[in-house]
Amino acid sequence: MSIVTLQEVKDYIGISDNTYDTFLTDYIDLVQTAMENYCNRKFDETTYTQTYYEEDIEFKRKPELYTFHYPLVSISSITEDTTVLTTDEYRAKLNNGKITRVCDHRKLNWFRGCPLVTMVYTAGYTDLNAPRDLKQVIYSLVEEAYNKKSSGVPINFGQDVQRVSVAGVMSIDFDYTLNSNERSSAFGMILGSWGNVLDYYRSERALTGEIFENYVNP
Repeated sequence: MSIVTLQEVKDYIGISDNTYDTFLTDYIDLVQTAMENYCNRKFDETTYTQTYYEEDIEFKRKPELYTFHYPLVSISSITEDTTVLTTDEYRAKLNNGKITRVCDHRKLNWFRGCPLVTMVYTAGYTDLNAPRDLKQVIYSLVEEAYNKKSSGVPINFGQDVQRVSVAGVMSIDFDYTLNSNERSSAFGMILGSWGNVLDYYRSERALTGEIFENYVNP
């Protein structure tokens, strides 16, 4: 899965044949994987089971827990030890994944006599609701790679390559980014200068407890 479709990318680039479909699909996956690693979160809409342990919580009196992945789409269940909570016993903020334990509309602390809390939830984006700027990162980077691939320029030859050719005489590649800041981050050689856009989506959350994920079928 991806937050963009192959057809969206082809429409953006302006190609209609399927000659490069495999290449484009692989590169879409590569770019999104790099984006997710850079941002320390998953973007695809995915179902997770996340277990929080009382011993891992720094502040024992804590009325809020945060899901590791967000934004939330839905919550299937929240269980305290073996007791399944009703929807009246918690509040969820979908945009940031904050789950507040409540009773009669008042905040309570989690882990009141139970050692663990388990949440089953779905979080992330689909190609229909992903933020436009995230999609634009993929469009642009895949288009750059396609332009190189289709013109015979090595994919790893910088990010802004212009080929000047004199038919039957010579062909010269000019690379304008070899001295740019694309090497300053672990994923800079793939993401280039798009880090300034992705910084808005970077997550600093540390995983509490453990998490199991099962990607929903596309």
